[in-house]
Amino acid sequence: MSAKSTKQGISRAELSRLENVERSTVHQWEKQGWLVLWPDRSVDPDATMIRVKACRQGSGGDHRSAKKTTRAPATKTAEVNMHKPTDRPPAIPSDDDIDIEECRRRRAYWDAEQSRMTALQTSGELTSVAKVEATAFKAARLCRDRIQAVPARIAPRIASLGGDIVAVETLLASALREALTAIADEFAAIAGTRRS
Repeated sequence: MSAKSTKQGISRAELSRLENVERSTVHQWEKQGWLVLWPDRSVDPDATMIRVKACRQGSGGDHRSAKKTTRAPATKTAEVNMHKPTDRPPAIPSDDDIDIEECRRRRAYWDAEQSRMTALQTSGELTSVAKVEATAFKAARLCRDRIQAVPARIAPRIASLGGDIVAVETLLASALREALTAIADEFAAIAGTRRS
């Protein structure tokens, strides 16, 4: 979706008309965390109805009003409501209880979960384990290198102090403070933030 676009999905009122349900029903879906939203808070109708159907079947209830239920096609890619917790996965029955409806219910749930994960990755809230490990390794290596460099950097100056314990302690404290400040600055750069 282009950054120039002002809206990625549809409004809650439009969803109510599209699904031919009362606005209070859409409000109830949102309260239960069933609406699937784009980052601009507009509704993805396709992904929302997948989630509503899966959750409705999982709870055994029909939360629609009595109005006729017809729906027009929509073409948006599913994103996710970042502000609502994900519904729990459907309970897994024993193999004897699995039928075609149960398979469809599971498929609908995991399709909605896949949409949620894709949206989290797109927004930067979810990243791969490999990226986290690489960043942690880089940070640990920077920390190690800075600390290991302290003795070689200050050893000649300590030798020149002639055994003055107070001066040696002051020099060590200053060197460690410089190293820790540099480490903090480098960590901030890795994280893409500025230290206050």
